[in-house]
Amino acid sequence: MQETELITQINEAFPKQPIPTDDEIVYDNSGFYLDVEEFRNDLKGNAWDTLPLTVVIHHRDDLPFLSPKGFAYYLPLFLQAVVQHPAKTDSLEENLVFLLGKKEDSWRNRCLESLNMEQREVLKRVLELHRQRMLSTEPEEYIQEITLTIESI
Repeated sequence: MQETELITQINEAFPKQPIPTDDEIVYDNSGFYLDVEEFRNDLKGNAWDTLPLTVVIHHRDDLPFLSPKGFAYYLPLFLQAVVQHPAKTDSLEENLVFLLGKKEDSWRNRCLESLNMEQREVLKRVLELHRQRMLSTEPEEYIQEITLTIESI
């Protein structure tokens, strides 16, 4: 699959509106965790397709801070970066694979459940691109197992 076709599919599968409210973006809005607070502040009020690559690069390790609603809304920002800028996003691609591969993880399951079928299919296509690029240090079976998990949700 061509990268441009995958970007089009990401754009079509993930709506730009409604933007989650400030309290719906991350799992903890107490202000106690500074990294979580910074991530929320950088995302809040912004449509996912308007945020610059610098936000993705800065927060490439912060996906676990997202609430399921925040994950479902902002995931396409990170998926597009993985597809278009794998070298610039450093560890983002591996982080995404690691998070999706965690067994018996309630956060992962709630996040996957927050995606509709079309969005899950796009996520699987991004994982397939990851496998084809052979950027993954995980065995191919690991990527296949993640794909089966996504299908079973």
